Amino acid sequence: MPMKDVSDLWPISRALLMQILEDRCSDQFVCERIWERLGYVPSSQDWT
Repeated sequence: MPMKDVSDLWPISRALLMQILEDRCSDQFVCERIWERLGYVPSSQDWT
């Protein structure tokens, strides 16, 4: 499966970046955003 072009992904806003840095987002949410940008896709619709 070809990797996604990073430009196809929604941008991480400054506000979201600050929430991540201030640890106001769940670890699962942050990990999902990182994996998306690395080109990984879930084997099913559920990330867990």
